[in-house]
Amino acid sequence: PNSIEHAYWLGVAAADFYVGELGKHGNSKRITLDIAEEDQCLAERFKQFVSAEQPIANKIVRKNNYVVLNITDEHLFDAFKHWGIYTDRSFKKSYSIEFPTHMDPKMLPHFLRGLFD
Repeated sequence: PNSIEHAYWLGVAAADFYVGELGKHGNSKRITLDIAEEDQCLAERFKQFVSAEQPIANKIVRKNNYVVLNITDEHLFDAFKHWGIYTDRSFKKSYSIEFPTHMDPKMLPHFLRGLFD
């Protein structure tokens, strides 16, 4: 990442995003943020950060309220994948990530802040 904000969002993505290929042939590259409704501001901030036009949707699962942001953007998808943030089809979120060892050490605190935010 070339900025503090980029490093922060990589950390958030590593913790809370689904970054994967959908469809029969993996032809839909999707980034999904699916979080508790009380964290909606996080979805709104990310949407603004990447200038996404997709709406933030609401859903209820077992009486819990969530917000969901789905983005289909090949460039953004490839950027996340480059940094090791990619979800295997068997996972819903990016639980198996590669620690970004090639990240500028000055950016690591911001990545970690995003990871635990």
